[in-house]
Amino acid sequence: MARKYRLIAIDDESPSIRLIEKFCSENTNICFLEGFVSAKKALSFLSKNMVDIIILDIEMPGMNGLEFAGKCPGNVKIIFSTAFEQFAIEGFNLSAIDYILKPYSIDRFNQSVDKAIRIIELESLQKPEEEIVVKANYSNKRIKLDSILYIESLDDNITINLIDTESVTFRNTLKAFTQELPDNNFIRIHRSFVIALNKITSYQRNKVVVGDKELPIGLQYKDAFLSALNQ
Repeated sequence: MARKYRLIAIDDESPSIRLIEKFCSENTNICFLEGFVSAKKALSFLSKNMVDIIILDIEMPGMNGLEFAGKCPGNVKIIFSTAFEQFAIEGFNLSAIDYILKPYSIDRFNQSVDKAIRIIELESLQKPEEEIVVKANYSNKRIKLDSILYIESLDDNITINLIDTESVTFRNTLKAFTQELPDNNFIRIHRSFVIALNKITSYQRNKVVVGDKELPIGLQYKDAFLSALNQ
């Protein structure tokens, strides 16, 4: 399963959000998560959900797009969408990756989104690719850490669920195996589950969605999980 890049739209005009959602539905690389007419509500969403790309209007009541961009996490790629060309320079000063002038076509939208995806992928390539070796079915299997969605334990068996290949099952305990993983991205959320933080699609009070799989958050693991997200 190829990765889909998570996108939200922020615009005080609902028709603009609906158009972006339509464009996203025709782009196989994009998952449209949500649209917001309020920048403050979008900030609240960002504090609880992983987002890759934001299509951001500039002229909005209350908090405008430029103010919002200054509060965004640095890893989120911002594409400004506005009818006012004079904001382009200020937008790029805030590290926006592109500026699309309304009204824009689906081709211009895809060009801008594809640029964001290329930058995300290039940034990931600049990091050394880490992997782990496990023994499954009497052979050693090399697993790239960035391909792991979540790890599930059943009795004394571990199953590693991956993005683009079949899962791998082998004998071990979840506690012992977790100690072999870098703790900056993997966290235990339940006595039976460890997840990759950077693969979270969304989460609520007692559950988290990783990829398209909904997993429970155990009460004793909740505080550590929320703390890891805040970091």
